[in-house]
Amino acid sequence: MGRYRILAAVCAYVFAWAVLNVFVVIPVQREAVCIDGPGGKPCLGTVWTLSPPKAVIVLGHGVTSNQGAMATAANAFARDDYTVVTIDFWGHGRSRERFNWSSNAAQVNAWCDWARARFPGLPLAYLGHSMGGEAGGAAFRDKPNVEAFVSMGMLPQHIPACKTLIAMGRFEELFSVEQARHRAQGGAEVLVSSFSDHMSEPGDPVLLQGIVAWVNGALGFGNRSVFPWAHSGLVLLAAILGCAAALRLAEQAATFLRQPAQPCDTPPATRPGRFNLFRIAAWALRCTGNAPPPQSGSFLSAAIRGIAFGAVLIVLVSCLLTTSIYTCSLNHPARCLAWFVLIPVMTLLFSLTARALERVCVSTTFQRFAVDALTRAVPLLLACLVLFLIGPGIAFVGMMLGILALVFIFISAVHALSTRGAGDYRSGAVACGVVLAWIIAFWFPLVWV
Repeated sequence: MGRYRILAAVCAYVFAWAVLNVFVVIPVQREAVCIDGPGGKPCLGTVWTLSPPKAVIVLGHGVTSNQGAMATAANAFARDDYTVVTIDFWGHGRSRERFNWSSNAAQVNAWCDWARARFPGLPLAYLGHSMGGEAGGAAFRDKPNVEAFVSMGMLPQHIPACKTLIAMGRFEELFSVEQARHRAQGGAEVLVSSFSDHMSEPGDPVLLQGIVAWVNGALGFGNRSVFPWAHSGLVLLAAILGCAAALRLAEQAATFLRQPAQPCDTPPATRPGRFNLFRIAAWALRCTGNAPPPQSGSFLSAAIRGIAFGAVLIVLVSCLLTTSIYTCSLNHPARCLAWFVLIPVMTLLFSLTARALERVCVSTTFQRFAVDALTRAVPLLLACLVLFLIGPGIAFVGMMLGILALVFIFISAVHALSTRGAGDYRSGAVACGVVLAWIIAFWFPLVWV
């Protein structure tokens, strides 16, 4: 990568970081808080404040998510004169407690009690997405602790006595619009956006604008809202730009200790009866024949370059996304330990598949990425589509497969760029192992601490 391209990538990353971590939250003030939760165990959250508040709202995230994913909603409410409290359920985000689904309702009540005491005299609302919505429904079933409750992407088992809204995207995988309206006959209202599914609901600006307006009306402020549309678009563009720049800078890091390419014999043609899944995508992309796999130096030097790629990418992405997209900061001991434990396992798996990929003729970076991504992602995306067509409920499994497909597409980009930067496909396999281990360690709830 030339020096001007490196400079451009640095400038793009710095701009994206400034947008996501400084510009979009000015002049909102954020304060990290820790309260005593069920059994005296700590609950971690953040208070967002812009101006003297007219009301308070607590935001609860879904399973495998965290308070960072609720940042768009937090900004929307804060700019409409709410004090916002975003929380991490145990086992998620910054929390270092073991995940315990059955304690979520008690955690919600603990936060609502704390908000009542911290901001006396102000109306209180709660918005929960997915697992957070289920927790709110359970917490408020017998004695509502709030004046207004929004269940986003989740049907409450029982409609509580407080004003209640069921908010969803048109492509919600857990339940249909008809099921939501049937459940709402118990005393709730339904809000539907045409632009999101279960995963994307917390960032859907149309849905969030409607929720802010509904909460305003439910608390007696009129059905009007001030929604930061420019903020939502800028966050999305900055996240894409910043991640692309991080990939390019990680590629540059992979050139560390790079040695001249080693001569390598062209691999023999596939033996009769030997099946290689990568050949299907290679045939579709007209990558025929055999080509020598790129190698440069010893396996140890290749592994070091792959680790350098993964480490730089992870540090840059973590610093970029933690505030406004997804909490994944690297100061969490248990998650870092899980990451290090998973690295050799994931690296071994990708080393085996990388050898299979190199048996086909992928002579360019784009071909290597495309063949890898198509082979890994297309079956998952097809399964996602089939399950979605079957209907709500089972479609949620399809959504998870779709997320996994997106992860594999990203990992394919990691492999292709790391291989190009290091000049060695083994570096690509190690980089994939490092990055996928990090995704798993910082995505899934903590169940073993």
